[in-house]
Amino acid sequence: MRPSRAFLAAVLLIPLALPAWSATYYVAPKNAAAVTGRDGSKSKPFSTPTAALNRAKAGDTILLLDGDYDALIVKNKTFSGQVTIRSANGKKARVERVSVEGNSSNVLVQNMSVWASNPDTSKADRVRAGNSTKDVVFDGLDVRSDKNAGSYATWTKAQWASRSTKGFNSGGTRVTVKNSTFTGFGFSAVMTGTYNKALNNTIQGFSMDAMRVLGDYSTVQGNRIVDAVRINSNHPDAIQSWSQNGKPVKGMVIADNMIIEWASKKKSPLSSGVQGIGFFDGFYDGMTIKNNTIAISAYHGISVYGGRKLSVTGNKVLNISGQAKTYPWIGIYSHKNGTPATDVTVSGNQAMKFSGKSNAKNGVVFSGNTVLTNTTSMLEGILGSVSLPLLPALENEPAPGPGQGARASALMAKTVQPGLAFTTFEEAAPTAPSAVDLGSEPAPVPLPAAGWLMVAVLGGLGLLGRRRKATA
Repeated sequence: MRPSRAFLAAVLLIPLALPAWSATYYVAPKNAAAVTGRDGSKSKPFSTPTAALNRAKAGDTILLLDGDYDALIVKNKTFSGQVTIRSANGKKARVERVSVEGNSSNVLVQNMSVWASNPDTSKADRVRAGNSTKDVVFDGLDVRSDKNAGSYATWTKAQWASRSTKGFNSGGTRVTVKNSTFTGFGFSAVMTGTYNKALNNTIQGFSMDAMRVLGDYSTVQGNRIVDAVRINSNHPDAIQSWSQNGKPVKGMVIADNMIIEWASKKKSPLSSGVQGIGFFDGFYDGMTIKNNTIAISAYHGISVYGGRKLSVTGNKVLNISGQAKTYPWIGIYSHKNGTPATDVTVSGNQAMKFSGKSNAKNGVVFSGNTVLTNTTSMLEGILGSVSLPLLPALENEPAPGPGQGARASALMAKTVQPGLAFTTFEEAAPTAPSAVDLGSEPAPVPLPAAGWLMVAVLGGLGLLGRRRKATA
């Protein structure tokens, strides 16, 4: 029996409906044995990530085999869909640094170890997304200023100064860093681009600021920030932001983060008081600061100067000594030019002190807040949620030393440390703030090839069935 014309047409149309099949390419480390006829297969891997990137298309995956690599540079690679570059096995691929540059877009860098072979001479940012990049994700990275950065509690001022580089630096649009660890940096993370996100990361050991967040519509959520040192006149801040060129910072969300001045069992002689969330140079428009936990000894727990349409809710701010003190505080202040804060809600928070008060004229409301006195049990729970060091054991890394000392040491001694016990978050589709133009979002992902295949086959079978009924 001859096949119907409709069926033949459907079969012939299938290849036209299918996008190119995604491919997987392998890359060998820099000291791997020479191979002839490299084609990107596992048996004949490319010699560099660049060679694989030159072959890659949307949907492809590039796997870095175990070993050491030079810098991973992604330059002017504009993909229509996401291209993944990751370690083939855990984080056993180690690169000197990662830099996504030029107009690159739709790149995912995943599950890699990132540190310099010689931190005393390599001063570049360890992980970077340039100002013109878009839709870049860094996920599951182990980023260190030094291979043995887990020993930062023993470092001298000179060692800290030689490692005062940036762990992460993003100026791009819709750049996300998540599920990553940054250890032993000066500035651990700097985000100046718009719609940037830092989700579920751990920052441990920093000498300048843990996070500087300057871009509009940034989200900093579910991160853990611990262990500040001071090596010069710069006072360390956990999370800091300020306006630039007279333009307000807009639409920022700072939520569900944990900030602990010092949490490691071994305490550095350089350990320092750290300010929590310090927004001193506004204006700040449409900002949300909620459900953060802060245990420090400095004055500013959460301070905002020049807030407009600001919400500060559900935060816990306490002195890490466990003693009844009048700081750190949650404070709402006028802009430095004297302009008062407006449309501000401070509600349901717990802190050692609150600075500011309700003002009906300016729309400022303080309600349902609690001034803390005895914080011992609360501090025990906070310190008990941290288990450090988080890095795998490395050669030449000293064993953990004695505890923190003073009040916090005694609390730690009584506290069972079950590991990381704070909430992590999955990325969700962004919700637009009211009266704010968020701009265009990434294009939706096309229907997978298998879906188009099914559509074409079912369509052909349907036409064939109708033809048979008509001739029956």
